[in-house]
Amino acid sequence: MKHLKSLLLAATLILSASLTLQAQSKVAHINTQELVESMPDMKSAKSELEKLAKTYETDIQAMATELQNKITQYDAESSTKTDEENGKR
Repeated sequence: MKHLKSLLLAATLILSASLTLQAQSKVAHINTQELVESMPDMKSAKSELEKLAKTYETDIQAMATELQNKITQYDAESSTKTDEENGKR
């Protein structure tokens, strides 16, 4: 009889705890894209990022061209240089 009371008390506590947890699990959904687009500084930040991206793209293209020129120059001069000089380059 004593075990039955303990089991009943434990079941009641578990049931009440689970109901309390379910009542506290409220979830909200928000459209973050719409929220960000409605911010006043979003347009200026977006244009600034686009300018920065164009600057970086230009820099990358210039570096790639410079690298290609150096590779071409190295290939042209490698036959006239010694192995030691080629290794340093």
